[in-house]
Amino acid sequence: SWNATTHTLTIKGVVFIDANVTVTDSQATYQGTGSIYVGGTVAFTSGVLCANSTCDFTTWNPNTEMLMFVANGAGDAILFTGANQFQGGLFCNPTARVNFAGNNSTIQGPVVCGSMGFSNNTILKPLPAITSLPLGAPGNPNVHAVPSTPTYGG
Repeated sequence: SWNATTHTLTIKGVVFIDANVTVTDSQATYQGTGSIYVGGTVAFTSGVLCANSTCDFTTWNPNTEMLMFVANGAGDAILFTGANQFQGGLFCNPTARVNFAGNNSTIQGPVVCGSMGFSNNTILKPLPAITSLPLGAPGNPNVHAVPSTPTYGG
């Protein structure tokens, strides 16, 4: 859901948008975890989309608040123009790229794409270990096995 008054996106689960997506809000935040699959491209044009209102990397816990954009577009599947801030994951096809073409963009989260383009003053911040991926994240789920006590039969 989107609250236009508070500029807050609430997500839990997987959303598919059969179109392009453009982020232009300069004060947007999100709550929850989930993935947004986009049939086209994702463009940030001087937009902000963070898990907290100050985009503070030190207080963001990606295991409890994580938004992942999965773009199916070709060429520049994910494009940043202008000054942007984003906390979350970015994923595109191996033949596509994420293009950080704007000035003064800060990206906090995993970026998985075929290639990347950089312009002026792009800051990519690394993450601590992620133990819980958002619902619908591409790839294998983040699981582990717990062996039980062996039993022997006669």
